[in-house]
Amino acid sequence: MKILASVLLLFGSIYLVASGQILMLVFILSLVAVMAAHEAGHAYFMRKHGVEIKEFGIGIGPVGKPLFYITSARRIRLLFLKMDLPPIAFHPLLLGAYVVPTESGEKHLENLPLKSRMQIFGGGVHINLILAVAIYSLLHAWMAALVVYQGMVFPMEIARNLVISTALAGILIKWRYALSVWSPAVMGIFMIGLLWMLFSTAGATDSLVGPIGIVTMGANTATSTNPGAVMEMFTLIFAISLSLGLFNSLPVPPLDGGHMATALMKRLRVPARVISAYRVAGLALFVTFVVFVLGNDVYKFFMK
Repeated sequence: MKILASVLLLFGSIYLVASGQILMLVFILSLVAVMAAHEAGHAYFMRKHGVEIKEFGIGIGPVGKPLFYITSARRIRLLFLKMDLPPIAFHPLLLGAYVVPTESGEKHLENLPLKSRMQIFGGGVHINLILAVAIYSLLHAWMAALVVYQGMVFPMEIARNLVISTALAGILIKWRYALSVWSPAVMGIFMIGLLWMLFSTAGATDSLVGPIGIVTMGANTATSTNPGAVMEMFTLIFAISLSLGLFNSLPVPPLDGGHMATALMKRLRVPARVISAYRVAGLALFVTFVVFVLGNDVYKFFMK
């Protein structure tokens, strides 16, 4: 099974490149990268606070055996990042990612101070925000280069957006320890307001797009002959990274915002039965929302 999956992935990639559908391959790899980056945010703060990681997985797992496994210890050294890589597993169905602490790491996580746990839970959302801002900055740098290359009048709006987004990315990276707690909280409040507006305004849910819609839009863009397809593709990746961060910031279990809310409730000594009821209600709300979004995607993209 592992050999078959490896062969399918290899020849699938070769086919996409040989048939000229390089953008489709870029889209698939970008989706994997966005989801892996989210979990890498959790892993980074887990390492920072001494939580031992059993496995970092790319793909839908940890069900079944991975295609291949990297266990050798390696150290990342960048301007703003210094980290020992945990064991990495690659699974056949690449569209997913996860990070699993060891049993002792799980116990250590439970005993960490509230601020440290909040950083770990909010790390994924914060990384998605950094990635989205970085892509936004690169898009404007690309537009600026095209304008200069074509000898056109340089729009100040592009320069302003490029400077602001680059500065914002720097701020998010520089003060990541504080902002990994506050950015998910702010994004969660914004997301609650956005959902309230969507569900309280007639016809507003037509603009709601879920996983099926995202894949459909990506496939349409990747196979488009439009000269601006590359720009549209990376704009879509920007939207996906930002949306993934916004969605996970909701204070609803089992999302990251829900974990942060639960940790805060425990710190405030909220009764266990109240926390348990909150988790059950949050899970029911989460499942209901996912079913609604998937149904909305199917209706809008395939039945309407």
